[in-house]
Amino acid sequence: MANLKIFNRRTLELLSDAKHEGKVINDKDWAKKIKVNNANLSSIKAGKRDFTLEQMIAAAKLCGVSLDWIIGRSSVKYLAKEPTIEEVLKQALTMVKAKTATTK
Repeated sequence: MANLKIFNRRTLELLSDAKHEGKVINDKDWAKKIKVNNANLSSIKAGKRDFTLEQMIAAAKLCGVSLDWIIGRSSVKYLAKEPTIEEVLKQALTMVKAKTATTK
């Protein structure tokens, strides 16, 4: 790859991650999901074009990463996972059980 801007390099890194994690099958599948055509993807890899903001946002959402990481404003790649309602309720139930056990 050419000497790429940080946001292009990191967005392309997400392509590799997405393939490894089974979120996409290949470059063509990735391009379709983030709405970039294959010719533009080749130009981006060659350092001749840039991903659009919309494409970077789509890549961030697909891979669960911070847009701040993509553009180089943060070293934290992955977003903190929000707990599901089931996880919150299970934790609350555990706390209630522990509290009632100590008051008996």
